[in-house]
Amino acid sequence: MEETTALPQHSLFSGDLILAQQSCSIDEECARYPYEVCGKDVLDVCAHKDFFPAEPIEWVGVFVFSFVMALCNIAGIGGGGISIPLLMAFFYFDTKHAVAISSFTILVCTIARFLYNFKERNPEKPDVVLIDYSLTVIMMPTTLAGSQAGTLVLQSFPALIIQVLLTLLLIFLMLQSGRKAMQMSAKEKAQDSEQRNSKSGARLQAEKELP
Repeated sequence: MEETTALPQHSLFSGDLILAQQSCSIDEECARYPYEVCGKDVLDVCAHKDFFPAEPIEWVGVFVFSFVMALCNIAGIGGGGISIPLLMAFFYFDTKHAVAISSFTILVCTIARFLYNFKERNPEKPDVVLIDYSLTVIMMPTTLAGSQAGTLVLQSFPALIIQVLLTLLLIFLMLQSGRKAMQMSAKEKAQDSEQRNSKSGARLQAEKELP
């Protein structure tokens, strides 16, 4: 008797991946071929391919992803909100796999940034290290709690809802960043105007004092 592979049932809130359940007999039947292949992990089921052999767009993605993560590392941000769309666009990962890979890259970047700044001194307090460990102790419990909550949400909800939530979060962060940039620009313009007025007043005062 021929053996058959039972596929898990998918429901709206089961958290299972739709594309991982797609049955197939050849690679070309996979929805994202050549980025998905048949029978890689489970017999007659589509799954994402290994990196090698890499497609041309994946090589482009490697350089773009490395450049963007380097910028995020310099800026001191995790870059998860940026890396997830890049992983989906260049490597054709689904949302949940992109989130998992993004979390690992953030971990590696964070460790590298910590090792780089480990012995750096505070420019205002030379006797104190740059990293504020007292603030870290306060933030770490809430960070761990948020990470656990995020993991539960990632496992409990389907990829579509996760993608919608990520999109809304990115829109919110973009609006916040834009508003902050406008405030900083207005503040700099006010300071420049004040400096110009001060210089103009000083010049007029000096002209009046001339005989």
